[in-house]
Amino acid sequence: MSYEVFKAKVNALIKRAGGGIKVWFSSDEEHGKHYANCSDGTVIIGSKSCLKVTVRWNGRNHQSMVAI
Repeated sequence: MSYEVFKAKVNALIKRAGGGIKVWFSSDEEHGKHYANCSDGTVIIGSKSCLKVTVRWNGRNHQSMVAI
């Protein structure tokens, strides 16, 4: 998915969760990855070549893949 689509989908998830979480976005063009670092410690990682994202939480001790 594109970087703009990734940002829009992550922002929609935050809004549905009730808001109140700040998100800092970045993109690594060389590796085709998009990152959303949330103020609660959650990290969401997307890719240009895949519609699924990886979600890491609890100090990155847990992770899951999900389609958004």
